Amino acid sequence: MTVIKLAVFLSIAITLKTTCELMSAVLQSLLMVVFREDKSYEDEIKTWQSWHKRQHNPKNRILEVDAKNSSGIIGQIEEVAHNAVQFCWNPNEPSSVKISIAVQCLSTDFSTQKGVKGLPLHVQIDTYDEADNDKIPFHRGYCQIKVFCDKGAERKLRDEEKRANRRKSTGVPGSRKKSDGEYHEPCDRSEFYHMSDLDKPAALFVPSEDYDTRFFEPSAIPFESIAEMEPSPKRARTTTDRVMIYVRKAEEQIFTPLHLVPPGVHGLAMAIRDKFSVDPDKIKGYYKRCAKGVTVEIDDDMLKHYSNQDTFIIEIEQASADPSCCTVTLIELLIPPSNGVQQQYLVTSTVS
Repeated sequence: MTVIKLAVFLSIAITLKTTCELMSAVLQSLLMVVFREDKSYEDEIKTWQSWHKRQHNPKNRILEVDAKNSSGIIGQIEEVAHNAVQFCWNPNEPSSVKISIAVQCLSTDFSTQKGVKGLPLHVQIDTYDEADNDKIPFHRGYCQIKVFCDKGAERKLRDEEKRANRRKSTGVPGSRKKSDGEYHEPCDRSEFYHMSDLDKPAALFVPSEDYDTRFFEPSAIPFESIAEMEPSPKRARTTTDRVMIYVRKAEEQIFTPLHLVPPGVHGLAMAIRDKFSVDPDKIKGYYKRCAKGVTVEIDDDMLKHYSNQDTFIIEIEQASADPSCCTVTLIELLIPPSNGVQQQYLVTSTVS
């Protein structure tokens, strides 16, 4: 286990140490902060939601990256969720990939009671060979961490050292209790452990942009009650300066976020230009095909008030009237829960 200080950047080195034959020349890794406890997907998301609602600034992220002090990464590091980033790298490079991260949530943030032992977290890295399988990682590594403020981290390290010395003095290495909340000894340099369960979906937390502190008073409701609450339905949008939608092509599995600034047809055109390299002047029509099969022309109000965080299949087709131009159709894609478990998709940006 690694005890780290809040908002202090740490360097993680990634090197390919496998004899398996890869199908891709470039690998994609998803680095995230998740809970060590065996929580369901819904419980993890609810816990992050509760933490997020207690923040003074709703833009506070769980995981931050220092791109300037990271190396060996192809393209940009994409912030795909509040608790996750995604990046590409070449496994054939002799030098290891290094990424600098900082965790912005304390292990003691998940309880309103003082003196309660901090909740252990995992830094987890899922690595995908997209040419082979872009849904299930071929490797999943994790490292257990506990995050404290400066004095708390120093006190925790002293306590761990005293506990280790007591175990050595008793001569009974197995005397450590499970209640100590540790799987591994604390150390300055931690190795990532391989996780055999590759099918469990990663809980990526993307808070709603409709979050408004006026509708929530943290002191009024205890944390335990919040964790049991169902997510409240989205309130109708009034005014906003941006909208985010998720799109993917029909043959793809991973979604691309489109940030529409301003929230309208012009913002959609700029986002498509940036993500798909399509000249806005060459787009002659924007259409939406609803889940009922009805195709309508997209207008500003539709995007501004009714499309935030919706998912679509995007079709960019040659215009029949002018072959040098194209049309864009967003096909509404509903993602229902499966057997009571919310289906999970990775959201990423195109890496050039």
